[in-house]
Amino acid sequence: MSKNKITLISGTSKANTDMYLLNLTEHSYSKYIGNNRFDYNNLSLDNKIKRIAQEKFNKIFDIEGEGYPIDKCFMYSIKEPIGFIYSMPIIIETCKLSEGETLIISNPDSFLHPSEQSRLCEMLIDFSINNNNRIILSSNSDTILNTIRIAVLYQQLRNYEVDIKYFIANKCINIYLHEDGSIEDWPEGFFDQIDKDLSALFPVVQLFN
Repeated sequence: MSKNKITLISGTSKANTDMYLLNLTEHSYSKYIGNNRFDYNNLSLDNKIKRIAQEKFNKIFDIEGEGYPIDKCFMYSIKEPIGFIYSMPIIIETCKLSEGETLIISNPDSFLHPSEQSRLCEMLIDFSINNNNRIILSSNSDTILNTIRIAVLYQQLRNYEVDIKYFIANKCINIYLHEDGSIEDWPEGFFDQIDKDLSALFPVVQLFN
């Protein structure tokens, strides 16, 4: 198995990164979670997994007390928060991982507030470290990227344990992460829209200051 604990895959819509993820699922040790590709009808949870999943769920969504019963997330009801429903398969399958298994997740940030994205990513990083799992994420979320970079900065992860790939058209660019979480040779189009927006806004901010 690869020495990487966390792999982040990003790319434009034309690059079709989901196909890359699906190709990875050919490995017997891999599990794949994509949006609308989770069968709740065949889900069986023992009490231990259910308890751990509930604890992780409460922490990610900052819910106190007994929390929001995770069983309600299986209903696909308009009354249930969509972020709960989409994140629950990720939480459950992560808690079910055996040591050394790989989990592949498409768009873990879907329908989540940035703070929730960060806490979900922290949970995935924690499992990759403590349960020796490899977590492969496909995401265009700045929050997911920066949560990984912060983990490297504070040495929860080593930079060589992180693999970042940027797909554009038919090209794959490997992104090098330094030990301080900084990125070398930041390519055009790679998580740079916020910088472009701030550059456009900056003259306006200066004008009104």
